[in-house]
Amino acid sequence: MGKMSTHDSIIVIAIVTMLLCGFAEAETYTVEDKAKWSDWPNGKSFKSGDILIFNYDPSVHNVVIVSKENYNSCTISGTILNSGHDNVTLTSGTNYFICGAEGHCKGGMKMAITAT
Repeated sequence: MGKMSTHDSIIVIAIVTMLLCGFAEAETYTVEDKAKWSDWPNGKSFKSGDILIFNYDPSVHNVVIVSKENYNSCTISGTILNSGHDNVTLTSGTNYFICGAEGHCKGGMKMAITAT
């Protein structure tokens, strides 16, 4: 066998890159309101671009995307989602979510998810 040409090397690199990109596809996770949100992420790994689907009864709950400070204090200030079927794409770093219904955040309907 002879040496690989520059053209062949570029093709091999392109194929390897395409294969690796396939492994990096975003995952979709469904968050149900049957348990405390604070427990839901346990045992899961997340990456930037993953999608959370929040399914809930909009007459009882909502989803508020908040800052770390508002997460810690359960302060309802941020982007409020209330369709009952909300899709949120995770960004790199820690993403904070609370339920804005009275008393729900303090009762455990809050979660912090770190995406790599």
